[in-house]
Amino acid sequence: MVKKPKRYYKSEALPHDRRNFIQSDAFLCHSYKSFGILSNDTDLEKLRIHIKSKGESSKGNTNSGNSGHSTIAMQTAMDSTRGNPPPATPQNRDKNGQNVLHFAAARPHGRSAFYRLVEESRSSLSERDDKYRTPRDVASENDLQENVRAIDKYVINLAADGKYQELNELLLDGYDHMVDIDDDSGLNILESAQKKKQYKTVEFLRSVANFEERRDWLHKAIRVGSLPHVQYICDSADVARAKDEHARTSLHIATLCEEKEIMDFLATKYPELLTIGDNFNRIIAAEFCSPS
Repeated sequence: MVKKPKRYYKSEALPHDRRNFIQSDAFLCHSYKSFGILSNDTDLEKLRIHIKSKGESSKGNTNSGNSGHSTIAMQTAMDSTRGNPPPATPQNRDKNGQNVLHFAAARPHGRSAFYRLVEESRSSLSERDDKYRTPRDVASENDLQENVRAIDKYVINLAADGKYQELNELLLDGYDHMVDIDDDSGLNILESAQKKKQYKTVEFLRSVANFEERRDWLHKAIRVGSLPHVQYICDSADVARAKDEHARTSLHIATLCEEKEIMDFLATKYPELLTIGDNFNRIIAAEFCSPS
């Protein structure tokens, strides 16, 4: 009888340090390697989430002839190219998931040059590379505070100009430095929007903390496998599609945690989740997210 891989997803059954580990990238990389999916550490776009199907495991199927449907592996967390090298996106991200802003953020620039690049570039500030870093994170890690301030200035100017829809896109994509930033005069983003009488933007900014808390509770409910809590919390498409600091939506997390019922619920109620990729544009195959 084939020994089932030990699961580490139910957080209530684990010590605190183990719960932290299972949510880390180190655990995911370990999982990929242990299932034989990670063939090359530098070729991250070939990663596949190799997780044993709960339905097949419950049947105790050991027939190697049924290997084509014995796992959710290779089937659920497939990238949009289904095994082929990912095509260049409009943002021209490289194999490490970095766009032009990631590269520029790691280098010093002349006065206002980096801000102009942020303003004119089609690349998103919310995109994360293979280390889950946004361009702002890259600038901060390289101690390039001028670049950090340029990014913050751009975000604050969105608020001052009343562009709350663009701010909302950043929020949904997991950008995590929106309400904790100040401009050169010391005004925070909320005060800047108030000063410009952008009342809709002010209302949006005041809702950010509650939205992030709801997103986090949804993701926690998925990790402990509580479908009733997921159904209660996930009452809008925005909450369902909101990404965490690892660029994962609720459906990505449900797949990683082998929660097939939750996968079915999310994909059925919010089919747009099937088109949203993670930091490497990996999506979930629709045919494996529907009730059997």
